[in-house]
Amino acid sequence: MFSPMLALLSSLLTISAYPTNEDTSITLSDSTNTVARRWYSVPEMRVTTGPWPVKSFDPVTGNHAPIVYCYEDAWEIGNFPPLVGQAFSKWRDAIDRSALDFVPDPSCYGILECGCATGLTQPDTLHIIRSIDGQTKAVVGYEYDSNQDGRHTLKIGGYDPKNQESVPLYVLAIAHELGHVAGLAHEHQRPDRDIDLRFDCSALVGYTEGITKVSRAMFEDVNNIPECRHLTPEKCMLQVVCSSEHYVDTYMPTAFEYVTGDQVPTWDDFETGLFDPKSIMIYSSYKGSNNPTGQFPTGAVLVGLNGDEEFQIYTGGDADPAAAGISDGDIERIKQLYPKGI
Repeated sequence: MFSPMLALLSSLLTISAYPTNEDTSITLSDSTNTVARRWYSVPEMRVTTGPWPVKSFDPVTGNHAPIVYCYEDAWEIGNFPPLVGQAFSKWRDAIDRSALDFVPDPSCYGILECGCATGLTQPDTLHIIRSIDGQTKAVVGYEYDSNQDGRHTLKIGGYDPKNQESVPLYVLAIAHELGHVAGLAHEHQRPDRDIDLRFDCSALVGYTEGITKVSRAMFEDVNNIPECRHLTPEKCMLQVVCSSEHYVDTYMPTAFEYVTGDQVPTWDDFETGLFDPKSIMIYSSYKGSNNPTGQFPTGAVLVGLNGDEEFQIYTGGDADPAAAGISDGDIERIKQLYPKGI
């Protein structure tokens, strides 16, 4: 976390006039009340990382803050445009209501399959790359403290063009990463997420191996994890390791993307608001689960909480990745980060 493919991309580049930040009352799901703004993202005021800059202003269409992109090499040009085009389409409502846009680097003169190898692309162009480690990941926001060419990347891993059944999942994953590129962080890593979510680290792949690592470390020297001197290895894992950016890489790397932002120094200035269970920036309940076939909530890594009620979480608000997309909350935050300014 389908829309038509590349043929619709030209329509995405037209920005329509919509209300801006004043219309902030939105309904997120049946399990929540009508709420005002929500977000978890880079700060509106740029420091080192922030929203992409406004490049132009038009009195009719307003601000224009394009994220310009290119495809790294011939393989990417030949295989990724259909996926990325559909992922752009999932952001259409946010594009239409904000200054945000996704456009080919100007050096490609409007060619949608824009290649980075022209040598004329801008230093801040988003490079869309085939990932060698199989992971799909992207930078978060625009980096203002560097002018290094290619510093902004969206890496797509593991895609096999012969497996067309995987396309909806890849489109949703790329759309999720585009949210990162625009500046949005994981909704399930909000500092206040435990009010609205239950995170079960023991349900993640790698948990058993992590317990073994923790047990060995505690046996060798209690000072390896001093916070766990009076805890069992399992309690150490659940109460300390799985929630600590300091330990998670060593003992439980699959939990890294669940550590709350207040535990990660580079994220502690990210702004936060009301929780959004339908955001495209939240992981589904069973992502990374070591028991993905369980009957909910059995085996769920993330469980939504609404008082005493529990509910299943889906990236983009739908169990069907083809139907999943950005939420009203995602649109509201994009409008705030990229106001049209008409």
